Amino acid sequence: MRKLLFTSLIAIFFIFNGFSSTNNRKTVKVGYMNAYNFQEGSSDSEVKGGYSYEYLQQIAANTGWKYEYVYASWQDCFQMLVEGKIDIMSGLSYTPERASVIDFSELPIAVETYHIFIPESEKDKYPNSESLRGKSIGVGTGTLTSEYLKRWNEKNHFGIKIVEYEGLDTRIEALKNREIDALADLGNQIKKGSGLIPATQFGTENSYIGVNKNRPDILSQLNAAISKITITAPHFT
Repeated sequence: MRKLLFTSLIAIFFIFNGFSSTNNRKTVKVGYMNAYNFQEGSSDSEVKGGYSYEYLQQIAANTGWKYEYVYASWQDCFQMLVEGKIDIMSGLSYTPERASVIDFSELPIAVETYHIFIPESEKDKYPNSESLRGKSIGVGTGTLTSEYLKRWNEKNHFGIKIVEYEGLDTRIEALKNREIDALADLGNQIKKGSGLIPATQFGTENSYIGVNKNRPDILSQLNAAISKITITAPHFT
């Protein structure tokens, strides 16, 4: 009888201890973009996948975090990160200007690639970089993408006409209206099913996870998790 009672008490302890550890898991709000091969899935009901999603799962396995996904465009996610409406977001290259309003993980989680995108229906028209000579390319106003594109254009003497727009949606609309021949952006900015494919790559940059300035607790745990992943699973990055 005593043995049965002792066993029952142990079982109850582990049940309540399990509930306690689950309930005490830190909930972290993640800015989530529906970007091809990067963060796929645009709602809680959709299957998620992509490099950033898988990396976030690795971080959660090391921190015990529970994620609450907030679905928005890259621009809206970044603004929410600055304002503290979300805690973290992936897909950020470092700049001093951004570092003044958000924190960055100590180590990168990937390398971002900058591409010129064309309509998938015109893939035979642009088989290589040379085929883009003299074409008009839409790019975000005052962005790193714009700077990289200008350097690439000057270095290769392609004679590309660079047209700046506010926001990705504006560029996509301009491309549909034939105001430009192609558009330039980070690979993780283009949504799956957009009908756009990369024609060429013109730059790379380390990619970090951004953290809201008011969450040093999250930043500390994030840095420890990424460091552990980098050491124990270097092939993952």
